[in-house]
Amino acid sequence: MDLSVAAQAVLRGAHLIALLSLFGTLVFLAAVAPAALAEAGAAGPPARRRLLRIARLSAALALVIGIAWLVLEAAIIAGAENAASALHALPTVALDTQ
Repeated sequence: MDLSVAAQAVLRGAHLIALLSLFGTLVFLAAVAPAALAEAGAAGPPARRRLLRIARLSAALALVIGIAWLVLEAAIIAGAENAASALHALPTVALDTQ
């Protein structure tokens, strides 16, 4: 297996995990947490802050990993040999492919 294929698989998986974490946390905050946090009393606000921190971290990770995945995809599509070639191909791959 080529190293770029392995890296592509790892980035795709990590991106999916980050998005699923974000989705699950937001659904939990919207659907389950209001009732649970209301019953939690004084422990409610810190728990809500921790859940919001998880959501922010998941969103940031999804963004960073998604950008890395896009750069890797551009490098693979363009057949880039180095980082400069990959970054040079990025606008073309991002804007002109279907």
